[in-house]
Amino acid sequence: MQMRFDEANAAGGVHGRRIRLVVEDSGWDTKRGVLAASKLIDRDGAFALINVLGSSIAVATIPMALERKVLSLFPAAPVPITYEPLSPYKFSLDTPYEQQVPIGVRYLVKTAGYRKLGVVYQDDDFGRDVVKGLNAAIRELELQPCEQVSFRRGATDFSSQVVRLKQAGCDLVVVGGSTRETIGIMSEARKLDWKPGFYVTASAYSDQLHKLGGAAVEGLYATVSFPHPYEDGASPALAAWIKAYKARFNAAPPPFSVSGYIKADLFLRAADKAGPALTAESMSKALEGLEYSGGKMFGVQAIRFGPDDHLGMRSL
Repeated sequence: MQMRFDEANAAGGVHGRRIRLVVEDSGWDTKRGVLAASKLIDRDGAFALINVLGSSIAVATIPMALERKVLSLFPAAPVPITYEPLSPYKFSLDTPYEQQVPIGVRYLVKTAGYRKLGVVYQDDDFGRDVVKGLNAAIRELELQPCEQVSFRRGATDFSSQVVRLKQAGCDLVVVGGSTRETIGIMSEARKLDWKPGFYVTASAYSDQLHKLGGAAVEGLYATVSFPHPYEDGASPALAAWIKAYKARFNAAPPPFSVSGYIKADLFLRAADKAGPALTAESMSKALEGLEYSGGKMFGVQAIRFGPDDHLGMRSL
């Protein structure tokens, strides 16, 4: 995000205005997230909260933004509250978990023949959305659910959940967790020499997964809205972007960097379209009429909003 905003500022900003990105770290903790959002809104006078990371953080902070008529833009939280009920002050991009899961499960059942579908999920809104998506897929495919087990947020021991899934004979396990939980669950399965298929949503899709999980996470399937930017086979435009990113940050870009760059670029395009007299209301109107294909070089689908639809992506 900073890279894209710096590019825009170096080119003169948006209608002569420079963009200032203020970053606060929630530490993946809801209370810290609320304090951070309060600071950004009340002390920093934020025009928008953009790309807030984490479903629980978004759920807690979006109402704060709306109450003060501050825009909530493109949180990294594929849950319905980010775009429903309709509000002029909130817009979302990421395909919701409830829609991601049926897409992934439908594909895996068709191509790999899985029939007994289980799920292990975090016992919160995020995890329950994953379960809803799986149950919708099971009904559509006329299959029988295998086993559904939960774990508490922050858990590190998944032995009992994995044993239950194994005993139930599940041949595909949907994981409603993030990177650490996915690694822990798959590692526990490997200890038992149990090798079903594993599938996870975008919540655990990053290069950190295989760097930290090693052989235990081999064969994991995932659905994602923002793919990893692989250097091998990259188009000239993507190769140039990766090179610029590496020069700036001395690291290879992960999917989160693609997401951040696109969300910053989308903000800039909407702000430009809104005109010199920028307000939350004019920004909202600009977004409602926007069709964006700037993520094409990354393999990201076109993004569209409408007056009655503030979710930019509904497929993968």
